[in-house]
Formats: sequence, C-alpha cells, structure tokens
Amino acid sequence: MSLKGLKLSAETIAGLYTLPLHQDKFAGERPAAKQPVDEKSGRQYLGDNLGYITILVNHSDAPYVNNELFEFLTGILNACKLSMKDVALFNLHRTPANHQVITAETKPATMLLLGVAPEEIGLPMQFPHFQVYKHNNIRYLSAPALQQIFSDKALKSGLWKALKAVFELS
Repeated sequence: MSLKGLKLSAETIAGLYTLPLHQDKFAGERPAAKQPVDEKSGRQYLGDNLGYITILVNHSDAPYVNNELFEFLTGILNACKLSMKDVALFNLHRTPANHQVITAETKPATMLLLGVAPEEIGLPMQFPHFQVYKHNNIRYLSAPALQQIFSDKALKSGLWKALKAVFELS
C-alpha cells in the first residue's frame, strides 16, 4: 500500500505535532489557552496557543491553509523549536476580525502577519516586512504570504533571519 496519494486535513496534521519543543520565554504569566480546535467549540484558530504566538493568514482555499503550506509552516515552526501546540493559526478569510478581537481571543506575546497588512486588522501603524515591531507589549512581524515565501528562496531567507531575531535563535 502506497502513502503517496494520502491527503490529511490541516486539523489531522496539527494533531500529529502535539509535543511542545520548548517553553516560550516571552509568554510570561498569561491565562490558560483554550481547548484544541474543534468546529463545535466555536474557537477561531487552529493550535493550542501555549506559546501565545498568533499567526495570521488569509487563505480562501482551505479552512486555515492548504496541506502543502501547512507542512511548510510546521517546518518553519520546527526550525524555531515550536509546534502547533505553541501557536494559534488564525485565517482571516475564514473569520474576518480586527486586532482587538484577535488579541482578546489569542492573548499574543508575538503576532506573525503572513500576507496580512497591519491595516487589514486595524493596527494604527505600518511596518516593513521582516522587521520586528513592538506595540502594546506584542511583538509584530510582517511577511509576505506563505505561498510567496514557499516559492522564493530570498523571502525564505528574510523570514528566517527575522524569526531568529524574534525567537532569539542562533
């Protein structure tokens, strides 16, 4: 039996990445995260959010991101010593929201905007891609959409350099 044609949903793949690889030293004392994502729960995001890292995307072709981009994203997280347990993946196409709603829902210490401009969520500032910006005790990092990063080596390099700064990786 071949596994080549096997397709797993984003929720199933997220379930495979359940072990946190490190404790987020920036999380501080925060309220407990909500239970795992479930359509019945009404929760807006995928992941357990134990590291208080919110990732915003805007994808119309999947509930969160398609399988190829989800694998790419989990690879990025693994390189940062993170897993889906540490993050809240929020798809603005699925659930449009402003930064106040997202912040109330996920209580982020860090927010990654992947293909989402700050003004799209009502942030009162603009900042260039791959530069860390701190506002109201939240570290923001803006980058192009995952699909663009996936297919462009220079963008991958820029994202990696920025993530190393955000998560203090060597």
